[in-house]
Amino acid sequence: MIDLTMRAKLLEAPLINKNFVQGEQKCNYEKYLLELVNKSLWFSEHFPGGFVSPTSEANGECDAINENYRLDFKLFAAKTALRANNLLSPQIIKMKDGVIAYGGSRCFNTTLEATRLFAAFRKKSLDHLYQIRTHEGKEYSIENDIKSALVILETKKNLMLFFPYEFSFDTEHSVKEAVNSIREAIESDFHITFLYRELMAGEHDTFLTCIYDNSFLIFQVSSKNVWFCDSVKADSLSSYTNLKYYTEWY
Repeated sequence: MIDLTMRAKLLEAPLINKNFVQGEQKCNYEKYLLELVNKSLWFSEHFPGGFVSPTSEANGECDAINENYRLDFKLFAAKTALRANNLLSPQIIKMKDGVIAYGGSRCFNTTLEATRLFAAFRKKSLDHLYQIRTHEGKEYSIENDIKSALVILETKKNLMLFFPYEFSFDTEHSVKEAVNSIREAIESDFHITFLYRELMAGEHDTFLTCIYDNSFLIFQVSSKNVWFCDSVKADSLSSYTNLKYYTEWY
């Protein structure tokens, strides 16, 4: 049963929308995800030697390369949610080091519909997912958000799905209780989703990361189970803290 005291908030635009901060070359979530896997004890134990980014992605190279393993990063969120997050957030321009300008949002006084991906997938059958995948729907719709996510899940690579939400609870939880509640919610909402991934690219590993209590939680997922692998303090990721700084004046 999903913990009804749990809350999930989409991260701020600079943390998830590439190049959102104009003039900031490091405005790219892939940079701090690379730091994440290199800081993770679980990944260092399973794939010693660390990960580096490819010299080029012209031929679809993975985002993190190890001598014996390759991992690709994918933003696992609805397109409508990312669009709304982008257009309704204050514009930010880095003029130079230490000089930052903030402006109004690109869509002032506007309401945009946004899909919460975990709710969209909840209680969907496998047949329903197949129907959505082959159907041509509206560009900004729940069905298209699901379809776009399914395309990601078909990727024939080992994936780190970045689920860009920060979890919290209305009542007091121990860290162990909180992590388990998050794990159970992911398992419940995305069970059929992960079955689709297994059927389409089951020979490849799938991980998912999200945030709780200023830490990145790393899970390994399959159609049957979600396992908690590791936790890494967000403050230990310099690329993340650099982008987080831009959100302090929101």
